[in-house]
Amino acid sequence: QAPRVTAPALGQEPRRALPVADLVLVRRLRASMPMTNLCYIHLPGIPPAGTPQSEAFWSSFWPALWSGIIYSIVTGLIVGFVILASQRKFGTRQLRQQCARELSVALERLRSALNKGNPLIIGSAADSLPAPAAAAEQALSDQPVSLWIETLADKRQLLSRITDLQQAVSRFRDAAHKLDAALHQYVRADNASKGIIAVNDATGIHYCVGRIQGASPPDILPWIGLGMSGAALPGLEETFTSVQSDDRVAPTIKPYVEAKQRVTESLTQLTSLLERNVA
Repeated sequence: QAPRVTAPALGQEPRRALPVADLVLVRRLRASMPMTNLCYIHLPGIPPAGTPQSEAFWSSFWPALWSGIIYSIVTGLIVGFVILASQRKFGTRQLRQQCARELSVALERLRSALNKGNPLIIGSAADSLPAPAAAAEQALSDQPVSLWIETLADKRQLLSRITDLQQAVSRFRDAAHKLDAALHQYVRADNASKGIIAVNDATGIHYCVGRIQGASPPDILPWIGLGMSGAALPGLEETFTSVQSDDRVAPTIKPYVEAKQRVTESLTQLTSLLERNVA
């Protein structure tokens, strides 16, 4: 059959028709080539499409793929948790060892502090803190006692006694400052009414603090002034009697006495415990 030749549109060049022999050759080539070879690319190990083997392959491929993904995710999570737990355990062990070393050094300093003498000091109420308690407070001022309590379970009884002493010292300082302030106001007003200048106020304040601590008048005199004779005792005793009934001073005396007694008890308990335990 001869090819149909159409007239070219206006302004276009006429198409050149293929020879009849070339058209016949093209048709034979198209008829001899399978359509599957033109539409599909066969990968190694994958059966051709449309075959029973292909259906069996794809029906098992997707479940295997998803199960492999899930298995990998679960395995990764388990391994990650195991590594994280191991790191935390290792970190906890290191922290415990570090705290044990720090506590050992701190206890040596604490023993040295508790071995200091405890003489009666006549002065302001704030200065009357027992010397061992003041030294212990300084030795433990920069130590992480709370962290030791959380980390060192076998030392919690000892550390609890240390915490008790720290709290007792803190309460004592608060009570002592309140007593000093009340005594200073009373003695200044009392001396002013007698025409005594402020530089002499310390004598009356220190005498009252000594008497509140239970010291006898003769034992207090050497602490409150050089060369002071017993002739001054009646006036000082009168001041002490007056402050005990003053509305501002009297409420501060008992808390001070109790706070100092608690410091002394804490010192005794901690010293006894340190003697029984070697950290």
